[in-house]
Amino acid sequence: MTTAIDPELRTKIDAACRMEEGFAKLYNEKVAKKRHQMTRLYMDNGLLVWNGNGANGKDNIQKYFQELPRFEYIMNTLAIIESSQGW
Repeated sequence: MTTAIDPELRTKIDAACRMEEGFAKLYNEKVAKKRHQMTRLYMDNGLLVWNGNGANGKDNIQKYFQELPRFEYIMNTLAIIESSQGW
């Protein structure tokens, strides 16, 4: 059984997916090639959790990324979650 999705909601979901794909691409490029620019993606009081390790504040997040060894990865899945403000 298939449930039809309201066309307006479908448009919002599609837009959210495109934004998430764009952000993920930007973020992953920064992690892979421009770690010195990671502070641009975090607020002053940002929080990072990476493989069970954490960093508080954008300067500490920057330092954390700078100290990571080089690596390669493949993203297989993206997930978007509706915020409390809705789509």
